[in-house]
Amino acid sequence: GKLVTSAPVSTYVPGYPGGDKIRLEHLLTHGSGIPNVNNFPDYDRESFFPHSAADIVAMFRDKPLDFEPGTNNRYSNSNYNLLALIIETVSGQSYGAFLQTNIFDPLGLRSTTHDGDASTLIPNRATGMEPQGLRGLKLAPRIDWSIKTGNGSLVTTSLDLAKFARSVFEGRLLRPASLAKIMKTGPVFPYGWTDRVRSGRKIKGAGGRSPGFVSNVDYVLADGTIH
Repeated sequence: GKLVTSAPVSTYVPGYPGGDKIRLEHLLTHGSGIPNVNNFPDYDRESFFPHSAADIVAMFRDKPLDFEPGTNNRYSNSNYNLLALIIETVSGQSYGAFLQTNIFDPLGLRSTTHDGDASTLIPNRATGMEPQGLRGLKLAPRIDWSIKTGNGSLVTTSLDLAKFARSVFEGRLLRPASLAKIMKTGPVFPYGWTDRVRSGRKIKGAGGRSPGFVSNVDYVLADGTIH
């Protein structure tokens, strides 16, 4: 009950520029107009260093909006960075600790964690690769994953990813009213999910990529099959 998606960002982050007209639901549906921090010229350089959620938000908070909130939809990782900061502010916990306590542990996601500290050993973590030439591979550039807090900082397995998707759509994670918002066909990545059709079957899916890694999960609405 501490967050209301219709509330403005300024309720939770006082002083955020334009925060009185950007609502949480704008962040969740990519309708905020906040530019994508990943596209900034200095982003790659910054990705070598540790960042807090506040550090990341500071990189884009004073940039002009791409459009007025609510008038358009355009994917921006900045929305998720700001949402992560709001989670920390309201909960009084770090982003990783909040997810561990409220999502990972209750759902039994034992191989899922937030990579917020590059010095922490994560057992059995895969090494990211990228193509080299026509057939070769090379190591992906090293980054400090804390710079992706909120949009790409989680480490997981295919089994845990399937468990998470099933928990979302079978009612073990969200209240019915919240799940109903996800189930509506909406704009770009409404609440993190996209609508797809495969072989005539409706699917809710999510996916993404970061240096060296690509991930995707599809939940078939008719029978709960997960790909």
